[in-house]
Amino acid sequence: ELQASTLPKILPADAINVLKASAKLRLKLYLENQPPTKILALEKNLLAPFTSSVQSLNLQGRVDRVDLRDNNVLMVLDYKTGKIKKTRK
Repeated sequence: ELQASTLPKILPADAINVLKASAKLRLKLYLENQPPTKILALEKNLLAPFTSSVQSLNLQGRVDRVDLRDNNVLMVLDYKTGKIKKTRK
């Protein structure tokens, strides 16, 4: 929601109104121009071997979504909506 952002504090009111008016149309046009997509997985834990000249590792993580586009492109999506965890020193 635009009100929750800092934009109203830094932009003039007429600029905020233009953004609000154009946001739905811009999103609609963006979505209409995306290729058909098949969702293959949601919140998927992945494990991938990685080998370098120095050592071999197993990389693991969790992705939010894996899609297959109709142009045979595999898309791995990792939404950044959470907070960064602090590491201990």
